[in-house]
Amino acid sequence: MTRESIIRVAAKIPREEFSLGRLAEALGTSPQSIYHYFPNKESIFTSIALEIAKALPMTDPELPWRAYLQEIMLGYRKFLHENDYPFVRGLNYDGLAIFRVAGAPSEDMMRRLDQLLAVLRRDGFGSEASMEVWVILQNFLRRSDLHRAQDDAMSEVWDELMVDIGEAGGGLYPEVEKWVGAPAPDVDSLYQSVVDVIIEGISVRFGVK
Repeated sequence: MTRESIIRVAAKIPREEFSLGRLAEALGTSPQSIYHYFPNKESIFTSIALEIAKALPMTDPELPWRAYLQEIMLGYRKFLHENDYPFVRGLNYDGLAIFRVAGAPSEDMMRRLDQLLAVLRRDGFGSEASMEVWVILQNFLRRSDLHRAQDDAMSEVWDELMVDIGEAGGGLYPEVEKWVGAPAPDVDSLYQSVVDVIIEGISVRFGVK
């Protein structure tokens, strides 16, 4: 057993179900053994957040700002789908702050911040505008439910909507009823559309093409 193996197993336990007892059971050991590596569960939470921040992919700083931002947002969705972290599902990512992780300074987050600001400044954004873009980007990455969305989940929600429309009776919601019989939205296409809207909104807001 190592710190790394403990973190790896802990990250697979949803936070609302997390306890040192459950973690010890998953590891095949006792809670007392875990205390040799971590003083409490909060230190485990911090380590999970730091591990996620470290594992996030870096983006090519040679890309133009539009492609750079798009790569960050699309890459984040891809990263989450390839690296399953049940521990952080459904959270608002309050542990991953603008340049800190779990309340502590993070070299990985600072390096990403510095690179992003350099790309934006190079392509015509002022210092204040560059920081605003970073805040916009961070809030989207931390709070959108779309990052982890899958087609099967979207289909389930869509089917529920069709049932609700049918039970409401014809003519009550005429615009919504036009969707009856239409296929559920493709999540990847929907996510791409959201990314496009954010980037275009940034362009208009700060007057940078």
